[in-house]
Amino acid sequence: MENKEKLEDIPVSSEDEELEERLREIDELYDLSNSEPVTPMWQQMKEEQYAKLNVTVKQLDTIIGICVAGLIILAIVIGLDATGII
Repeated sequence: MENKEKLEDIPVSSEDEELEERLREIDELYDLSNSEPVTPMWQQMKEEQYAKLNVTVKQLDTIIGICVAGLIILAIVIGLDATGII
């Protein structure tokens, strides 16, 4: 167990040093740590449409929920009518 080499003790060739330097340059060039996340175009368009409405997100969710529930009830009524139950 005393034979373990430390990383600093391993000899490094000049090619390795050049490669490490180029990798550091690439990391600095493509550093995205301070950038804002990119949203897809369809989501940006949707958010622009939502901004035109004068309602909160909670109200919009309620409206969408009522519409979906209405469509489900409509589908059930159509299915019952088609089977002759109603």
